[in-house]
Amino acid sequence: MFAVVLVGGFGTRLRPLTNAVPKPLLPLGQRTILEWMMVHLARGGVTDA
Repeated sequence: MFAVVLVGGFGTRLRPLTNAVPKPLLPLGQRTILEWMMVHLARGGVTDA
C-alpha cells in the first residue's frame, strides 16, 4: 500500500522551536514527528511512502 505524507508549513505557532528545524523534524520523545508518522503508517500496512 502507498501513502503520501504531506508535511509543510513554516510552523509559526511552534516558534522558537521551528526557527532552525523544520516542523516534521522536531523531536517528540526519542523520534522525530516524521519518524512517528512512518511508524504508524507501517503499522497500518503502508509499505511505500
